[in-house]
Amino acid sequence: MKFLIIFAVIGCVAAQVGVYRQPLIRVESRKEKMIKAGTWDAYYKEKQLLEESIDNGFYNMQDFDEVSYVARLSIGTPGQSFKFHYVFSTIGSWVTGISCGIEPNPTPHCALFCFNPNATSSFCDPNCTPGNGTTVSPETVNQACNQKSKYDSTKSSTNYQPEKPSNYYADYEFGYVTATSAGEDTVILDAVDTVSNNLTVTKSPIGQANELSPVFVDTPFDGILQLDSFLQDAKEIKKIFTVYLQEDDTKYDVPGGYITFGGNDTEHCSSEIEYQSDMSEYRFLIHNISFNSLENSDQNIVLDYQVEVDMARASLVGPPEIIKSLKEAANANEDGKIDCDAEIKDLSIQVRNENDSKILTIPGKHLKNRNPNGSCSIALESMPPNSTPDWIFGTPWFKSYCNIFSYDKRNIGFAKIIV
Repeated sequence: MKFLIIFAVIGCVAAQVGVYRQPLIRVESRKEKMIKAGTWDAYYKEKQLLEESIDNGFYNMQDFDEVSYVARLSIGTPGQSFKFHYVFSTIGSWVTGISCGIEPNPTPHCALFCFNPNATSSFCDPNCTPGNGTTVSPETVNQACNQKSKYDSTKSSTNYQPEKPSNYYADYEFGYVTATSAGEDTVILDAVDTVSNNLTVTKSPIGQANELSPVFVDTPFDGILQLDSFLQDAKEIKKIFTVYLQEDDTKYDVPGGYITFGGNDTEHCSSEIEYQSDMSEYRFLIHNISFNSLENSDQNIVLDYQVEVDMARASLVGPPEIIKSLKEAANANEDGKIDCDAEIKDLSIQVRNENDSKILTIPGKHLKNRNPNGSCSIALESMPPNSTPDWIFGTPWFKSYCNIFSYDKRNIGFAKIIV
């Protein structure tokens, strides 16, 4: 059953007032850089060991090793240009501040996982892991900060500073930042503040990060923007945005997709919605998932699982026993390696809401990741135990369907890509 996209009428013409389309730039991820440098396998083993040793699971599964799409924006007057990673979850927004990396922090923020015996300086400031054997130089501690473009609020005529700025921190799966609430400033999406039709928010709250954990080294962005919180202050647009990723992702520093604010992407997305979730927090339910027919498959999960979408993931991340079964069905190794010439079947997924269900499909070609060293891996990864949500659908999903976010209700729908 198909549903008419009730908000597609908002943006029938891309140039219509109140509809803005911004390129998502394909960039080289931290993981791709590490594979080229030959350091990924050792780092990934450390990461797996730490994951397996944390018994209470994860409740913020934000991971930045595979961020491959960024957007350009400017902050302040005159505009200071940055590359940002967009997120859909409730984590806060921040930009690397001018004080980040000036000198080592003698009292760094230590996330809870840093006290685990398997936490190393790959994930935490060495001052947080004194018993884990690694001593690094101040230059290495500050490396993440010093790779970023930094926001200087003193150079902006539109920055508003509170009398008593507050400090806060954000913990992710294996990363963290500390930041200072830096008041408000003008934010312009696309970082071209001379173009009149760019989306502008004149009083946007923004935090200045003054400490970045080691997992932000070589990440291709200067900050994180939590979209629906930011867009609440964009008064002139409807409370909808659409994300489309194109199939070809082999070129860097060029548009690899688009995000459309205020309506549907009528150039790339169908005006009919295939499925509309009735859940909040941009989650949806899946009932079955299989490379075979869902009516006749030993891979059926026959349970309802909650799913989130995340452009920072290059895979589908799910329960270990299901991922293992799917890898076996695709003739992939346990570590995910697969023959680059192998043909992967399309993956059928039964999505549900309260009144209906539907079969959606991820083409098999979107489930094969080609690595910089010439190897290939299947885009399926296991979720750490006792973590939420149950599944995370990454870029293979965004290449299969346009994802349409309604941020007044915080729900999500999917439309076919028509390009």
